Amino acid sequence: MKTRYGKAIHPAKFQTDILSDLRAYHELMKRRAQKYAKQAKTKVDSCYICGSKRLSKPFVRVYGFDYVRCLNCSHVFTAKRLSQRQLHLFYQESEEYARTYTSTYQIQYRLKHVAKPKVDFVMQYAKKLKRGLWLDVGSGIGDIVKCVDTYPTWKGTGLEISKSSVATGKKVFKIDLRQELFKNFLQINPRPRYDVISFFGYLEVVANPMEVLRLARQLLRSKGIVVVGEANAFSFSTILQQSFPDLSMRHLLPPTVIQQFTKQSAIEALKRTGFRPIAYWNFGLDFYEFVKFLCLSINNFQASPVYTFLMSHLNRFQHVIDRKAMGDNFILVARPSHDY
Repeated sequence: MKTRYGKAIHPAKFQTDILSDLRAYHELMKRRAQKYAKQAKTKVDSCYICGSKRLSKPFVRVYGFDYVRCLNCSHVFTAKRLSQRQLHLFYQESEEYARTYTSTYQIQYRLKHVAKPKVDFVMQYAKKLKRGLWLDVGSGIGDIVKCVDTYPTWKGTGLEISKSSVATGKKVFKIDLRQELFKNFLQINPRPRYDVISFFGYLEVVANPMEVLRLARQLLRSKGIVVVGEANAFSFSTILQQSFPDLSMRHLLPPTVIQQFTKQSAIEALKRTGFRPIAYWNFGLDFYEFVKFLCLSINNFQASPVYTFLMSHLNRFQHVIDRKAMGDNFILVARPSHDY
């Protein structure tokens, strides 16, 4: 399996609103999680991926949610969560993702430096197809779809259940973005027709990741590609949150992140659902997360020359983490296995 590490990026250029009032954003995420912790009644006593009941004791408690680790495949998840219906309603009404796109500059920066590198990475393995259809599930406002459409012989379609995200995406990008659940979409389109099906930050927020991957295999052509892009539980960001859980505002953040993959558990999930991993890319924003923790811990830190220095050299510091394969994001590219 081909492996790649690291990706340069400047988060201050697309998270201006968050950085302008970091304490308010942190308080918003904290209160939201604490509110839903009281409503989370669904207990999880076995691993989503391998089904094992051999679980660790909670290794971090974030705003009323305990995260445990599967001792068999290393998958991480909350010991309790909202019901499937509650999760669906939460995302259907959520406006959070659409609000991250507040200016034309931020939209263009995200397209060029967040979405496009992901699409380009996948296209390295899809180029033999020369042309194709790409389905992006959990598409947000559709930046992945927009980048796919820049390839002349490719056509992208996005699925997203958030009303505001779909409305924003259609208005800004003029793309094929549909407010629809993946399972419902499959019922309407049962035949294998897609050459690439991608899940970026999707499997960690649904209660049935294995079912989703099996459905993807049904919809994928025989020489197609499935893409799993998720947060990495084996990361420096995880260590940060274990050490300072009350500062959490990203990564292991309930009630949305009900589970988190490691490289091991993601490969296990793909193999169990009929896929063969062929490429892995690990990168992250761990050091940026560390800087934000410092901002919350030290008064007026953002006004200091130390903050300016750290933010100016963010990618160099992150490079150290990435070379240890501990970046807090990864992408796995896989093909259908003929042995399944």
